[in-house]
Amino acid sequence: MNNLVPINNTEHLTAMIKSIVPRSFEKTFDGLAMPEIVAGYRFCVQGLTQAQLNVGLDKIKQMGYCPDPAMFAKWCRGLDGFDNANAIADGYVDKHAALHRLEKWLADPSQPITVAIKQAYDATYQAWRYIHTASDRTKAELAFKGEYQAIISQLVRDGITCQEYQAPIAITAQASQKPHIPASDEFVNEIFAKLRGQRK
Repeated sequence: MNNLVPINNTEHLTAMIKSIVPRSFEKTFDGLAMPEIVAGYRFCVQGLTQAQLNVGLDKIKQMGYCPDPAMFAKWCRGLDGFDNANAIADGYVDKHAALHRLEKWLADPSQPITVAIKQAYDATYQAWRYIHTASDRTKAELAFKGEYQAIISQLVRDGITCQEYQAPIAITAQASQKPHIPASDEFVNEIFAKLRGQRK
């Protein structure tokens, strides 16, 4: 590999991984302190060369996903062992964030939502339509979260990445188009009379 990026130590390696995929890094290591994360990488990358570490970093850049230390070490050795399901799942927000986005979209349809969120909303539409009490809202929210979880699980199994929802474009008549004016009965009768006269 040309233009190897020099890696000074495991702390430097960990910082580089975090800088490449910051959001994925936080999600992968949620709840772990940085010293624990560094220790995990240090243990797993023992004996790897600078070239191999660069292979692993390049794989992270390619996948856009932060692997755990054991998977990163496999990537460094050129072993995939990975069907990219984790990377796909990482692209979807969790059910709480999905509900928050849905509520913003319901208040303002110009706000962005994903296809999965829209599908979950469509599946629970009746629950959202008849909200009269706090209990009704809670039921709608729970129904949405459950449906959303099921939908993204299926999408991840099918290898479908997260996509933004695009509302259908409404078809409107162009301003230059003249409005249609129906023909009068007299005009129609006159046309038929001429046609009958031509046939004689």
